[in-house]
Amino acid sequence: MASPFGTETAVVAEVSIENGQVKVHDIWQAIDPGSIVNPAIVEAQVNGAVALLMMHTKRSINP
Repeated sequence: MASPFGTETAVVAEVSIENGQVKVHDIWQAIDPGSIVNPAIVEAQVNGAVALLMMHTKRSINP
């Protein structure tokens, strides 16, 4: 049975670590959200989630 909440997602990032600093070269994101009513909202939510993940990852590496 399908759930109305949640979607399949994937994010791949190309990064390097130079002098202890993380440098993000590129990010690819993919989602399978089903029916979309407002594409702009979906794009904003996905981009926001990637930005939060990047901040969390940076803080985890460089506390």
